[in-house]
Amino acid sequence: MLLRTKVFIAISLVGLVLSAFLFLVWIPGADANSRQVLVRHTQSKLGITAEVLIPLLIQNQYANIYESLDALLNTNSEWVAIELHDGAGNLIYPLSPHSIETNGDHLTVVHDINLRGTILGKLTLTSDISGPLATFREQNFKLFGLLVIGLFFGLATIVFLLDRFVRRPAKDLVFAAEQLSKGDYTASFPSHTKDEIGALIHAFQSMRDAIRDNEASLRTAKEDAETANMAKSEFLSSMSHELRTPLNAVLGFAQVLELNPKEPLSEKQKKATHQIKKGGEHLLDLINDVLNLAKIESGHLDMSIEPFEIHEVIAECMSVAEPLTHELGVTINADGVTTAFIMADQVRFKQVLLNLMSNAVKYNRKGGTVSVSSAATENGMHRISVADTGYGIPEEKQAELFLPFSRLGAENSTIEGTGIGLTITQHLLETMGGRIGFESTEGVG
Repeated sequence: MLLRTKVFIAISLVGLVLSAFLFLVWIPGADANSRQVLVRHTQSKLGITAEVLIPLLIQNQYANIYESLDALLNTNSEWVAIELHDGAGNLIYPLSPHSIETNGDHLTVVHDINLRGTILGKLTLTSDISGPLATFREQNFKLFGLLVIGLFFGLATIVFLLDRFVRRPAKDLVFAAEQLSKGDYTASFPSHTKDEIGALIHAFQSMRDAIRDNEASLRTAKEDAETANMAKSEFLSSMSHELRTPLNAVLGFAQVLELNPKEPLSEKQKKATHQIKKGGEHLLDLINDVLNLAKIESGHLDMSIEPFEIHEVIAECMSVAEPLTHELGVTINADGVTTAFIMADQVRFKQVLLNLMSNAVKYNRKGGTVSVSSAATENGMHRISVADTGYGIPEEKQAELFLPFSRLGAENSTIEGTGIGLTITQHLLETMGGRIGFESTEGVG
């Protein structure tokens, strides 16, 4: 809902509440006040009449009393009836009680005629106040109408001022902020005012300038980092090629020594030669992994994305990983794999699966199990899971799982590895449009 709409609704509600208050509370109060004014006015007149009648009552001049009261009734058109009782309560005027019609708005006022503490009589006046009361009510309704008009003019003025000094600057500020979110730092902000809105505009301008400067710094830092990373990747790639040549020569000569029938090796020499081959092959694996990582980071890794059926590829990977299971007696099963086609680079997909399966075997328990399963997900992807019954990963080390050269403590064990495999696996999957995650409980797998 727009701010203007909210302000209009809020002020309209205030106007309705105030109007209801005026109509339901103020008008009845004004009517009651008008009645009180008429009561006081009638009492005042009746008091003057009582003062005039005191000497007549003392001298028992009843004829004059009759003439005076008759004259007052004729003079005051709103007076309906007047009665005079003496101190004993006897009716003096008129000779018989008045018969008053109940039509109209009548007011009855009683006034004691008192002389130095002695009650000489009592005047009872019934007055028809419908005329004066109607005049008061007409005046009150006119005043009510003026108040309502003034109220709504005042509220309209408030709406205009809020729209002029709050909503419009806020709207301009929102537009500038939207432009800023799109990376446009040239958007103009509304002019400053010396109030909270002005302070907010100034804060946004300061933020805009800070973001622009920080983005420029980040862009420069990113370019420097990319340049450095490219240089690092090229260096690693070059060094990996340079190292593989002499290392292949070392491995070749070790094989020649091991397989030379003319000069057979002694048992001690065979063990030494085997250690040379084993260490060389491990070093060659490390170099190949570093070379693959460098290719991935430099963007020089070629991918051939095409559809293929995963069941056959998983079966091939299981046959390749099968020899690794003999030492620990680990069993691999793929009972949970479903038939499905996916889009990926088949060679890199095999590389990923073989790495996960070999890790699941190497870090398993004796007689353990590796289970491969797959299932379609709600977002159109296909999840392939490799679960083992190994020792699991401690919670404090789980954040290091995909870091290069991090073996989570296995570097002190007899299990061979470079610590780059999962890093390469993650990069390969993300390059092919997939992703990788894990769940692990220490002591479970």
